[in-house]
Amino acid sequence: MYASLYTWLKVNVYLAVHLVEGKRVLFLRVEEDGNYSATVYWSTDGGFRIDYWGQGNILEDIPQGAARAYYRPQIDSTGWALLILVLLCRWAVLILVLLCRWAVLILVLLCRWAVLILVLLCRWAVLEVESHEDYPDWVQAYSAGLLEGSLSWQLIHWHWVNTVRDYCLGKEHLCKDVRRFIRENLDWVRARAKKHMHRDHYWHQVELFFIQLDGLEIGWRQGVKRSRQEIDIPHEDFLWMNAVTDVADLERKLNGSHKDPNPRMSATAMFSSAFVRLLPETKQLFVAHNTGASYEGMLRLMKRYELNYLNYHLLPTRDWNLIQGRDVVFSSYPGVVYSQDDFYVVSGDPSTSPGSVHKLVVTGTALDNHNKALWDAVDVEQVLIGPRVMAANRLAHDGKSWSRIFARFNSGTGNKQWMVTNYGQLETLRAEELLVEERLPSLSPEQETLPSVQVSDGTTTAGQELPPADAIQIDKAVEPKGSLLWLFGTEPSRAAKIFAGPKVASDENRSVERVRGAKGWKEERALDVSNTLVPPVEEAAAPISEPLVRHRRRFSSHKGLLWVVEQLPGLVQSSDQTHVLHEEGYLATFGVPLFKDIQEASSSTKMQQHLGLLFSLKDSPKARVFTRDYANATDLPSVVRLMRRWAPEGVAGRGDLFGTTDCKIFEGRPGGASRVHAIAGPPQGATGPFQWPTSSFSERPHVGQPDVWKFDMLDLEWVWG
Repeated sequence: MYASLYTWLKVNVYLAVHLVEGKRVLFLRVEEDGNYSATVYWSTDGGFRIDYWGQGNILEDIPQGAARAYYRPQIDSTGWALLILVLLCRWAVLILVLLCRWAVLILVLLCRWAVLILVLLCRWAVLEVESHEDYPDWVQAYSAGLLEGSLSWQLIHWHWVNTVRDYCLGKEHLCKDVRRFIRENLDWVRARAKKHMHRDHYWHQVELFFIQLDGLEIGWRQGVKRSRQEIDIPHEDFLWMNAVTDVADLERKLNGSHKDPNPRMSATAMFSSAFVRLLPETKQLFVAHNTGASYEGMLRLMKRYELNYLNYHLLPTRDWNLIQGRDVVFSSYPGVVYSQDDFYVVSGDPSTSPGSVHKLVVTGTALDNHNKALWDAVDVEQVLIGPRVMAANRLAHDGKSWSRIFARFNSGTGNKQWMVTNYGQLETLRAEELLVEERLPSLSPEQETLPSVQVSDGTTTAGQELPPADAIQIDKAVEPKGSLLWLFGTEPSRAAKIFAGPKVASDENRSVERVRGAKGWKEERALDVSNTLVPPVEEAAAPISEPLVRHRRRFSSHKGLLWVVEQLPGLVQSSDQTHVLHEEGYLATFGVPLFKDIQEASSSTKMQQHLGLLFSLKDSPKARVFTRDYANATDLPSVVRLMRRWAPEGVAGRGDLFGTTDCKIFEGRPGGASRVHAIAGPPQGATGPFQWPTSSFSERPHVGQPDVWKFDMLDLEWVWG
């Protein structure tokens, strides 16, 4: 869109001058097209070098080197910004024809005003990075960081001022403990990654995450120096910005008084939500995500790490295949190398992974832990949320493998509900028209649950004999369809609760228990419950209602399309929820745990008893809205209305300082190109857009933000790939 507008402007200016003068007297090149580009070169002798190309380039022709990138501080909103820019350019051409002699000056001024208006009306920035597979993985990662830091240095500094610089005022002692924890954790993670990265894919990806962050900090300092600015960000604050979602939970763990600063549902969980909708008639898929956060953090970027070329190999040597997920599109923040919202669209090249097409949409919504005892499971010798989720995105090929990778060395911080949607399966979905005859018996409460079962373990992992685990008693109803439950015990003798599904031939019902010894994680045991039989429910005589016959269009049996993963300190549980998506037509997460064990462990059930329906999975305000309105979400505008509605009974919300700060929507269909749409800012509602000047907290830092947050939805378009 920018390229076509830029070309249109140059051609019209040239033609106008040619008509007036009768000859070529001017060819005006509009330098300020808003795209800043650069290339990183690397050699064993010379090290790294950044070449900055400025603006006004044909992005397809930017030299690739080890990595290249372009950064646009703002994206047009496809609304008023573009319209005003086009009108100003048309006026400029008209003035050029009429006034010729003064035309050049007036045209330049108008174009500068157009760019300024574009900045004021557009609040999503964009960054696209592409690296070359011929370079070592660490060079690609470091180069990507250099480019991001040096190009977006101004936005990074503004974001730091708004969200980090004054964060610790009034709680310096607590922040000191948090910083110490982050330092010690970083030392342990980097040391372990360097030790195991040559034989463990997971640790290789974790190390590359921090190499990219190293490059980002160095690139930022280079960008500041190049711009002749006298500003600084402490080294530890780059780590802090990339651990913001962990910090809130670390404060709860390290708070000496053990007083929960969020006795009710936190603002992040209250205003966050995700929604997956599958239309049986068209096989069209929508995945929508709302972020809940403080308004101080509304400087946003949409990023694309071009993993078609940003080819992190499975292991450092070139003898291994390339990773599954090599193209990652995500919403993010300045100076942060993962989403933090979280919203990702991940894809791969099927030619490098025959038999498995990597096409995932990953969303995360905040999940509160109200059980103070669980914070004891949080330890320095674990991996924080950012490196874990990026490793899972890059290595997994479906929701099941994503959950397994994500559960490794769970830090218990940044706890969220995750939905992993495998949109690569849209091509194989088969809808069928069913004639459904339902007979609805009147069941007694005893008949509504399955009996308890006992599970014992006698399997091995990694070719090593392990002692059988103790028998595991399940004293709750058994979850249908099976699930995966990862437990991270603080004592070797800690028991594990396993949900067992019906007997299956595959290993779908496998769980992993990690046993922590005195000096860290010692062993990993795979608890195989695939051969466990669920005793049949004894059918008692019950009155049978009249049959209800109806037509319903649904998908035939299909697994793996949608997985739900929930994390708490010491516990990660996941399950295939495709059957729910097929039967109900949608699935949503909004801060209330889906799994019963997570509900119990997080004390969500107790919170509901004491504080009401806000913590109810079925009867909370958001749950009722989704249940009532999901059927109306049949196209992009209706999905936007559902997710952006701000009302007493709406999905989005807006407070004085906290609220829903954006909306991202993935749209995919079989045989068609997938699209990502994004809306910046809080929902408007009847009171109009959010305005800093009229806010009760207008004194809070919001450097670089517009005064009024009123923007249209935009469609993301990328240049490379």
